[in-house]
Amino acid sequence: MDDTYDAYGTFEELQCFTDAMKRFDITAMDKLPADYLKLLYKTVLDVLDEVEDMVRKDGRSFAVSYTRSEQKPIKNSCGGCMKVLD
Repeated sequence: MDDTYDAYGTFEELQCFTDAMKRFDITAMDKLPADYLKLLYKTVLDVLDEVEDMVRKDGRSFAVSYTRSEQKPIKNSCGGCMKVLD
């Protein structure tokens, strides 16, 4: 994901991607402007779903909501960097 922000995405694409990452909702994928962002977004959601299934089996499903909530400040900081660069 880091390379997407550093090398591949345009400012406008990454604004949409950052907004989608803040929501963690599959319906946000429809608003992403590029196919590579849709694939990346779906992959992130799929991985988090897999992790949630694994930790739920261990009785630790609380860890996934923590992981999702901790991703939001990271995406907010990436969005902030983009604003500075614009």
